[in-house]
Amino acid sequence: GRLGETQFELMEIATYKKIKTKNSNGQTQVSWQPIFTGLLLQADFNKNFSGLTVVKTDSLEKNIGQFARTAQRIMGTFSKTKIVELENLEFEAVFQVRSTDATEARYLLTPIFMEKLLELRRVQGTEVQVSFLDSKIIMALPQTRTFFELKNGFDELTSSCLGMSKDIIDVLSLIETLDLNNRLSKT
Repeated sequence: GRLGETQFELMEIATYKKIKTKNSNGQTQVSWQPIFTGLLLQADFNKNFSGLTVVKTDSLEKNIGQFARTAQRIMGTFSKTKIVELENLEFEAVFQVRSTDATEARYLLTPIFMEKLLELRRVQGTEVQVSFLDSKIIMALPQTRTFFELKNGFDELTSSCLGMSKDIIDVLSLIETLDLNNRLSKT
């Protein structure tokens, strides 16, 4: 769809990892481990860029402190993306930023945008994950409930449609919250 100047796609996804184990009788058992369940919002970003920048919750640093940053830097030497350290200490304590281009990451993650992501995380109460790729922003919003399912029966259908409409409006309000409709003027 389109909201204002911003084209977007909104999807509800559930991904699982297939795990095969053998029981004591030698029989193979299959289980499914959840990887991600929630909403994926892809939208135009108001800046042009060519690299990849990923912003994800830094649970390792949260759990084991500053040592995690050193370990992440060492492990990152084998990756195409490198850790980018930003000037917002609160943002750094919550998120890890990796990018193919540190300068471009700083161009995308302005101080105002970092504050908006921190606020979004506080309001959502979940671990918001963000990627910037091909001049688009892709946001993963973990959810524990389904969004786009209608219930049976006329009475339940009406309330279900109203609930779904509210959910869609809430998610699309992210376009306004993150100021994605603000286009840079071409001079």
